Amino acid sequence: MPEDNQQPEIIEGANPVLAIGIAVLMAALMVAAATYSFLHSGAYITVKQIQIGTRVVRSIDHGDIDTVSPIKAADIDQYASSIKERITVLDDNNDFGSAAVSDSALGLN
Repeated sequence: MPEDNQQPEIIEGANPVLAIGIAVLMAALMVAAATYSFLHSGAYITVKQIQIGTRVVRSIDHGDIDTVSPIKAADIDQYASSIKERITVLDDNNDFGSAAVSDSALGLN
């Protein structure tokens, strides 16, 4: 007959709290290593350049363009003509001489 006073089996071995603590510590170390390597890589420099460019775009003053009121047909016509003027300023063929954009100067030979 089985005894009514049986002691529960005590499993000897690793402490689960210690195992979880070690796993959390290892995860924290991996996150720290990944963050450190990202901050010291070329990818982080690229991200910073993109952020600077985004701030510049957000800070452009649209001046006479109303960005709050509903859009009217006249507003679209005015903006379309101003876009053409802005693009013309950027499309200056005198920025670089022909020697600066030659195939040999660009390394295309």
